Amino acid sequence: YTGTVRGDLSKPLDTTKDATFQAVACVGTLSYLHESYQTVFAEWRRVLKEGGVCIFTHKGARQTEDFFKAMADHKFEVVEKTDPMPYLPKNPDYVGPDHLITYFVLKRGA
Repeated sequence: YTGTVRGDLSKPLDTTKDATFQAVACVGTLSYLHESYQTVFAEWRRVLKEGGVCIFTHKGARQTEDFFKAMADHKFEVVEKTDPMPYLPKNPDYVGPDHLITYFVLKRGA
């Protein structure tokens, strides 16, 4: 990549044109935006080129019907989804079922 863009995922990236990126990466933050899934997936779709990919992690407890609906509403195809795994496996403060994450790779459809 030749650069990065920093933004508030609960709002549109006003400085970014449509279909700008081949990929979006979001690690460790989507779980905090559970009230904004529609906004997040709409914006990822807008800024990704057709066929672009989105790579992110998401806590298992937050993988709700609303989460999967937003993904489908914005025409993302699941390319890869890992089994749940520990978020920070060597940190004793992050042990147990509430701290399992899944890695997703999505492809933006037409």
